[in-house]
Amino acid sequence: MKELSFRYKLGIGEGVQDLLFGVSFPLEINCDYLHGLSFHKGCYIGQELTARTHHTGVIRKRLMPLIFNNINGKNFEYDEKIINDNGNIVGKIRGYVGTVGLGLMRIGETIASKTLFVKGCTLKIVKPQWWPQESPKIGALKINKH
Repeated sequence: MKELSFRYKLGIGEGVQDLLFGVSFPLEINCDYLHGLSFHKGCYIGQELTARTHHTGVIRKRLMPLIFNNINGKNFEYDEKIINDNGNIVGKIRGYVGTVGLGLMRIGETIASKTLFVKGCTLKIVKPQWWPQESPKIGALKINKH
């Protein structure tokens, strides 16, 4: 539990619990931040799309740490929808333990939102200290530091 909580606070997913097999996109799950991709060598499945996305700088979703408020014993399903104050879906839960979790979040909409909700519970995203200061095409990731 402590290791899981620690990983979630850092925004790091692991295994089939957090990362959907065959669906998870390397840049969305922070492989670029973790230096898990090389843009200078090799051939791998999805290389062209990954390289194009990296070089255009448009990454719309990221795996982000979540902190839940007023959780009061609520249980969330994998892929439970996260809603903003306008009622728009801005992300999905990828995993959680206690009051911390991981969400695959739409970056622009999430940052612009004042409040986030899942099943009546409020939550916030927290930018891990190890993340870079700037995000291509979006500018500064102005998220509360934890």
